[in-house]
Order: sequence, then C-alpha cells, then structure tokens
Amino acid sequence: MEQLFSRGLEGEYFDNMTLSGTPRATRTDEKIDFEWEGAPISGIGPDNFSVRYRGVLRARTSGTHRFYLTSDDGARMFIDGKLVIDAWYDHGPTTEICSCEMEAGREYEVVVEYYEHTNSATLRLGCIEPKDFDAERLVQMARKGSSAAAVCVSFPTESGEEVEVKIGTSFINFEQARRNLCSEIGDKSFEQLLSDTGEAWEEALGKIRIETSETNREIFYTALQRCMLLPRDITEQGYHYSAFNGKIMPGVMYTDFSLWDTFRSLHPLLVLLEPDRVNAMIEALLNSYDEGGWIPKWPSPGYSNIMHGTHGDAVIADAYVKGLRNYDERKALEAMMKNATTKGTGHYVARVGILDFIRLGYVPTDKYGESAIRTLEFSYDDFCIAQMARAMGDGELYGRMMARAMNYINILDPETRMVRGRNSDGQWRDAKDPSISGWAQGSDRDRETYFRNITLFVPHDVQGLANFMGGNKALEEYLDYFFDNDFYYVGDEYSMHSPYLYNFIGKAWKTQRTIRRLLDYNFTNDSWGLPGNDDCGQMSSWYVMGAMGFYPVCPGIPAYQIGSPVVDRLELSLANGKTFTLIAENNSPENVYIQSAELNGKPYTKCWISHDDIMDGGTLVLRMGSRPNRKWGASAEDILPSVSAPAGE
Repeated sequence: MEQLFSRGLEGEYFDNMTLSGTPRATRTDEKIDFEWEGAPISGIGPDNFSVRYRGVLRARTSGTHRFYLTSDDGARMFIDGKLVIDAWYDHGPTTEICSCEMEAGREYEVVVEYYEHTNSATLRLGCIEPKDFDAERLVQMARKGSSAAAVCVSFPTESGEEVEVKIGTSFINFEQARRNLCSEIGDKSFEQLLSDTGEAWEEALGKIRIETSETNREIFYTALQRCMLLPRDITEQGYHYSAFNGKIMPGVMYTDFSLWDTFRSLHPLLVLLEPDRVNAMIEALLNSYDEGGWIPKWPSPGYSNIMHGTHGDAVIADAYVKGLRNYDERKALEAMMKNATTKGTGHYVARVGILDFIRLGYVPTDKYGESAIRTLEFSYDDFCIAQMARAMGDGELYGRMMARAMNYINILDPETRMVRGRNSDGQWRDAKDPSISGWAQGSDRDRETYFRNITLFVPHDVQGLANFMGGNKALEEYLDYFFDNDFYYVGDEYSMHSPYLYNFIGKAWKTQRTIRRLLDYNFTNDSWGLPGNDDCGQMSSWYVMGAMGFYPVCPGIPAYQIGSPVVDRLELSLANGKTFTLIAENNSPENVYIQSAELNGKPYTKCWISHDDIMDGGTLVLRMGSRPNRKWGASAEDILPSVSAPAGE
C-alpha cells in the first residue's frame, strides 16, 4: 500500500471527534495501519480525537482497484472528492469495501477521515490492485506474502464436462500444503470424501439425541452444527505457524477464539461434548502464551485488543474445575495471573486499566473507555482465577483473588441502583454519562439499555447484586421491568445469562417462563431464524443449552441452572461412556412450567444441577404444566449459593 502513496499520507490530528478547529499535531506516514491503545500522537489523548489523512495515489495498472477500510469507530474515504466509503458512526472493528476504476499513470487524491470515541482505536487502509494473470509472477508474489496474488486456471473441457480439483492448504509453506493434501485427501474420490464428511458430522451431532417436533429438531441441530465450527484447529502434522512470533513451532494451535463471546456457553457446551478438543484448545492458548508472552483475548490468528476482560481465564478455570486437566496447570495459572497483574505492551494490552483496578478497586472513567464493564469483567475473571487456585490447593491466592472478585460493588451506584462511572478521585460521573461507552450513545433509551444490561453482569455473586439493590424482591422487580419493557436483547452477550437470574432469588418459575418465551420467539427454521450475529457459535450454543433445559450462568462453577427445555427428551452421550437423559413429561409450547422433578428416581427440588450429576449419567425427569409451581426450586436449600449470603444472614 505504501508504494501507491510514494509521497506518504499527511495526517492532521484534532483533539475532538469532529475534525474541527486547528490540528493539534501533524505527521506523515507511509501507510495507514494503526491499532492504538494509547495516544495516537503527542498532544492528543487516547479517546475523543479525530484525524484526516491526505495522499496522492498514482495507479500502476488500469482496472478495478478494491479498497478495504477497517475502523473502530467512525471512518470515511474520498477519492477525488467523491465519498466512496461512509461509516461515520460509532462501531466496533468493521471493514468497509469499495471498488474504483483507475487508469495506469494517473494520480488520484485520497482523503481518509477517522474519529475515535472510546476504547481501543483501529484504522487500516488496504488496496488490491488489478494484475495481469502471469502465473509465475503470481507464484512469486504469493511466496512473498502478497495479498494481491491470484491464479486463473483454464481446462480444455467440453460442454457439461466436470473438472475435479483437490486443494491442499497450509499456513507453513508449499511443501506442507502438499503433505496436507496427501495425508488428508490422498487418493480418495469426491464421493468418498463426501461420505466420510457425512459420517464425521453424524458422529458429532449424534452425541445429543433429542425427541421433539420436526421444526424444533431442525432448529436444534442447525444450532448444534454451528457450535462445532470454531475455534479452528490449524495444527499441521504436529506443527503450526505461530502468529505470535512468526515462526514454525511444534505443538497444537487453534485460532478464531471469540473468547469474549464464547466463554459464556459455547466452551461449557464443548466441555460436555468434546472434552479432548477443549484440552487441546487450552494447550493452544498456553502455546500462544509461550510464543507471544500472553494468553490472547481474541486471536485471529494473532493478538487483538478487542473487548475488555481476559476470558481465557474463564475457559481454563471452567474446564479445570470440571476435571479437564490434560495441560500444564501451573503454567495456565501463571499465564492467568499475568493477565490479572501486568500492564500490557504497546502492541497488546490484556486488561486495559489493570493497575488502576488493583489500586482503586475499579477502572476509572476519566482515564479509560468502557470503564464500567471492564470493572465488572475483571472482577468476574478474578473470581475464575480464584476457583482454579482453590482447586489447585493455593489458599492464599484464592483469598486474594476472591477479594478482588468483589470489586464490582465499587461501581454500583446507590442512587440509580445500577453501575455508574467513577473518576480516579472517587467521584461519580453523571448517571447517564454517554462517554462511558460507545454503546451508550444516542437517545436516553440507548443509555438506559446499556446501563441496565451491564449491571446484571455479576454471574458469580447474584445474591450480592440482589443485596445491593435492596434484597431479592428488588432484583425481581428490576428483572421484571427489564424483560417487560424490552431492554433485553437475546443477541447481547452482556446479559445473555439474565433470564436465569430469577433462579437465584426463589423465582424459578419466572426463569422458566422467560427463557421459553425467548427460545420460541427468537429462533426459527427459516432464513431469519438466528437473532443477530452468531459470534463464532455463542448465539447458537445459547440456544442449544437453553433448549436442553440447563445453562451455565457462571462458567468457573461446575453447575448449571435449570430452565424450561424445548425438547421432550434428550440423551447426552458423554466421553466417559455414560449417558445423561433428560425427559420433559407433558411438554408443549403452553406447558412451560416445572411442576415437579426427579433425579434418578428420587424427588428433586433444586433449580440447578451439578456437573458431576450430569457426568454420572442417570435421568432427570421434569414434569411440565401450564401453571407455575411457585414453590418448586424456591427454598434456600434449592438455590445455588452465591459468594454473598442473603442480606441479614
């Protein structure tokens, strides 16, 4: 890209988001390829700034040029004064594409404008130029890593004649691609590969056998299939290309971990279905730590500063307390503690604001974007580290991290009974301060939606959250208002667990009503059947767990909250050779309430089930009805304990 702008791109930096006034600083760069965690240039803060780049592009070839502009937040691009890309609004990392016809030798004025609101800032500009199909030249370009390389192949076929092509790929080199082709395909025909693939999917999907309507069956297995696509294994015959040090390394590697999303229910689902793969995924995260110095937050394939907490901590801790330990547990705890105690480097920051979190007990709003959710997520991740430390027998570390897990309380505002930003001096920010997050922009409704959603992210201490609000009745009223007034959106990860929070306050029947309504309304077997973004399987796993009737509200605790199953019967084939069966008697779209339950033939009144109960096999029978049994799962003995005891005890 820098070769197209032979004289570089001049950037004018403004200390506002509107490109107004006099630039505070200028600089000329060869290309636009930035991912800022701090200030972009001296004299400009890390948030609420804007920049305008100008450069002259001299086209080297004639034809269609494709420009890729990636930004987090607003960006737009002009070519010779014409607006060709317009993404001038707050958003997460997004790539916009435009195509422009250009003539070789002609010069074009290119202007790129960008503004950053809060959180990390990203801006990249790329271009794919038209090239002649010179096979040898394209091969050389590919060897050098060019993104513009392509190959055009023709065959002397007759009309209707089929061409069968076998393709081997590799992240390592051409020779490894040939070896992969031989080992993975060999001399198998297309029909053989098709049959093998079908058998592999049948084995994977067959680990859960269900009885339900045909429509629900289609929705369920479509969702389950999506749960098995990512993260992807990029190990090649015992080796992998490391995006963390640029070398070929021994050992397993997975990539495309959407950890901020998938720690919630995808990875807990895989613990039940694919424990060997989960062990390998954790080993891959630890290989990333060895090769790059950190467990990544969102590897694709290398480090990315997307999102807030370090939820690899939750994935590892959840697997560990559920008995999956085929990796170096000491190294895992060491890597997790580095996330929790160490300020990041220039290219990667695990937890933005971690030193202030340790010092103040919260992430201050006047210094960091997304401060409130960072505080909540850091508190939860510390809880996960504490659970692993306890399981490993480290009582001192357990106590220290459990104390930090309670830091969430430091940003709960007694006035609004919701989270609220705080400055470094301890002063509260305005209760509806829009600068707390890009998601809190827009109308008062937008801000209220954001604050109401993130307030509920205290999965490890639901009782503590209820105590803060004034007791179980107060949390019940909060949840009723939240759901009845459509503040809840099923695709918003912040509060995906919230339908199950009624279980913690003796109102299991409301969890049953709410979750069943959400499952039935939001998921269908047509082209609009998936609400929002699947987020690498998280949305689909939320459905699968909900439809089965139990959900991991707090990964890191070996327990699941019981909801209201969509399926009438399921058989879960476990890796230990046992089968867990759930039967929902008299189940129907109207009969969503649990009247009574039995576990292995004995009365069962708890509104949760332990991981060990599932892994031991056996049968859970839920008798369903159209009217709520308000007593089932309602006593203190039937509720999974939180960190805090109910107020007054």
